[in-house]
This record gives sequence, structure tokens and C-alpha cells, in this order.
Amino acid sequence: MNSCLRFIVIALILLAFSAVNAQYEGQERSYGLEIGGGYGDNHGDDQSWSPRIKANYQFKIADPLSTQIGLSYTTLQGGTGYKKTKTLAVDARFLYRVVKLEQMLPFAYLGVGVAKNMHVSDSDFMPLIPVGIGIQTPFGEQLIFQLSGGYNLVLSDALDGVNRTDSNLNRFTNGKHDGFFEIMIGLSFGNPKTRKPVKSVETVIVPPRTVIVEKEVVKKKDDPALSKKDIEQLVADSVRDALKERGKKIVLHGITFETNKAQIRPESSTILEIVRESMAANPDVTVIITGHTDSVGSEADNRRLSQERAQAVKDWLVENNISGPRMKVIGKGETEPTATNETSEGRAKNRRVEFMVE
Repeated sequence: MNSCLRFIVIALILLAFSAVNAQYEGQERSYGLEIGGGYGDNHGDDQSWSPRIKANYQFKIADPLSTQIGLSYTTLQGGTGYKKTKTLAVDARFLYRVVKLEQMLPFAYLGVGVAKNMHVSDSDFMPLIPVGIGIQTPFGEQLIFQLSGGYNLVLSDALDGVNRTDSNLNRFTNGKHDGFFEIMIGLSFGNPKTRKPVKSVETVIVPPRTVIVEKEVVKKKDDPALSKKDIEQLVADSVRDALKERGKKIVLHGITFETNKAQIRPESSTILEIVRESMAANPDVTVIITGHTDSVGSEADNRRLSQERAQAVKDWLVENNISGPRMKVIGKGETEPTATNETSEGRAKNRRVEFMVE
């Protein structure tokens, strides 16, 4: 049995670390069905694997913690002297996301619940503590595959109706407690962590490949008739025009940062210089600089990061002779997406800095 457990742990760890590129955020809530096997740990070593089925409902509490409530049924059986059990269990498991991966969500879980031997009509409900590890991975937008393995500790010696002896104690608690191992696979149906995009009328600038004004693509860099200087001129004209209208919003996707940092990348200098020149040419204009992020990470971390990035843009402009009191900074984190957070393209659009003329 110990070799089987080692196999479970090694297999789950290898699966967890087979993809380490970006982040799968999991589902806000989901309903699922799991099937697998249970192996009794109740009376000696002469026991065997038995079918196990479980229905569950999962919901996210706060990143990286979720709760999974389950109802399961297992028929545990063994050899000579072992009484067959029909174990019905209800438990609540707290799933902790171990690390962020692109297409997998490895987790560890610990829970509480109760178990009852349905083979004995007057049996009591017994306290249950499930613990283990697992992986969830998406199939499309709403289906989730789950693989998990663990141990269910029953805080009683009455699950199988056979009393343990002092020479046959539970391998984990060293007490007279029953329990059983499990390996489960399942599918869940859920809704991804997305927020409805906020609609707004805005001037969008996406250099160096595309310049968009009022959501209309003007030209692309691949067009041989449009030089880099022409693109920069179109961007500059768009910024200057926007700075003349109070309440106008300018989204500058060309201002980019190092991953998970507020450090401005060198390629952002062209767009920042255009903004600086436009603000210098309009000395009476004051603006609000707003930072936005995608939904990767916790809401608190994203709000802090967006605030720091907006401040970094202001600091750059101040260092280049734009008066600080002319600019306010706000960090809105992931609360106002303009695209889906379920694709890399959508997340890239949501990571942005906006200017609005007061």
C-alpha cells in the first residue's frame, strides 16, 4: 500500500510541474462528478480497492482558496474477519492553490465532514478529516478535469465494526481510528473567473503595430505606405486632440511594464515622449492617470500593482519636466476589463494605462 501511495504523490507532482508558463485561475464555482477507488485502512493489510463515486460543488472564497462540498459513497471490503462497509460521507474541503500554471491548477486540500456505515442501519455518524493533493485543468471555457488522491481519517474505530487492537493502530494517528485512501478522477461544469467588460468611448493607441482612433483602425505598420515616423505622427495627433477635450479617455497600450512589476520597459519611451510633448504644449491641462491589470493574481495585489504602475508613469513625466500637481494617479486593478481574461490576447488588452483629461 505504501508503494501505491508513493506512486500517487509522484504522479500528481509530475503532472503539476509539467507546465509552468502562465496562469490558470480556476472557476468561480462549479458542479462535478468524480469516480475512482477507495482502499480501506481499517483492519489489517488484507484489503482491496473498491469503487467510489462522489458529487461535488466548488466555489472560490478568495484567491488562492476555494471550498469544495462533496457527497460520496464507497464500498470498502477486505479479507478474513473484515466486515464489508457501505460508507456514505459528506465533507467540506478547503482547496489551496499551490502554484499558478498556464493550464493546470495544482492544489492541496484539508477538510472536515462525517461518515456513516450504511451497511449497519443504526450506525452513528463519525467525524471525518479528508486530506490530500490534486490537479484541475480546463477543457474549453466551462469543463474542468480533476485528478486527486488522498486519505480520509475517520475519528472512530466503528466504521467497519471491527475493533482495533493495540498492535493494529492507525498508521497516521497511532490511535484506534479507521480510514481509507482514495484516488479520484472527475469532470466539473463551471463558469470562469471573468467580469463583464466595461464599455466606454475612448481613443485607443496600440503602437507600434496598429494605431486606433475612436476604435477605428487607421493603418498598420506592415503597410509600406506608412513609415514609423507617420505612425508616431498619427499617435501624437491623437493625443493632442484628446487633451483638448475634458473627460476624454486615452488608452495607451504602448506603455508596458516588466512582468508583475511597475518598472517601465524601454520601448515605452516613444509613447511617453509623445504624451510629454502634448502635455507640455497644453500647460493648463490636468489629467488622471489610471492603471489597470488583468485578473491573474489576487484582487488586492492587482490593485496595488496598478497603482504603482500609474505612479511610475507620473514619475517618468515629472522627471521629464511635467509638473506633478497636474497629474493624479489611480489604481483600479482588475475591476474594469475591456476584454476577456480567459485568453492571453484579452489579458494583454486589460493590462493598460489610461489618461483622462479633468
